Amino acid sequence: MNTIERIMVVIDANEDYSNAPDGLPVELRKALRLIKDKYSAEIKLISVGYERYLSHSFRSIGYDYTVLRKDYCDRLTQTMEELVAGLKGDGYKISCEVGWAHPRYEMIVKMAVEFSADVLIQHCRAYAKLVHHHLTHDSWLGIARFRYCLSRM
Repeated sequence: MNTIERIMVVIDANEDYSNAPDGLPVELRKALRLIKDKYSAEIKLISVGYERYLSHSFRSIGYDYTVLRKDYCDRLTQTMEELVAGLKGDGYKISCEVGWAHPRYEMIVKMAVEFSADVLIQHCRAYAKLVHHHLTHDSWLGIARFRYCLSRM
C-alpha cells in the first residue's frame, strides 16, 4: 500500500475542540497529515455514543429511550458536521457517522471493515484530564479486533 486513501477517524463528539489551535481534534489533524491528494482521499469521521441512562437496561418510567437516543445521536452528528464544514469547503471528502453501541470498539471495528479503511485513527486517552501512558482496555480490544478482521480479508 503506497498511498493511504481511506482513513477512518474516531473522535469523541462530546468533547469541546474550541481550544485547539485550528478547532480540530488531534486525531483529525493527524489524518490530514497522512493525505497526499485531498481529492482522491476519503475520510470517515465517526463517533460512537453510549450513555447508560439512555440504554434499555436503565430502569425509569415514562421515557421514550428510542427518541432520546435519536436526539442524542443527531446532536453528535450535527456537532461533527459543523466541525468539518471548513475542511469540506477546502475540497476534502469527509463523511460523518454516529453509532450507538456498548462496548464501543465493536461498532468501531464493524464500521472500519464496512468502510474498508486503510488506517484507523483513534485517540487513546479517553479522559483528557488524566494522563494515561497506556491504552485503555477499550482501545486494546479495538486494536485486537481490527487487526483480526484485516488478517481475515
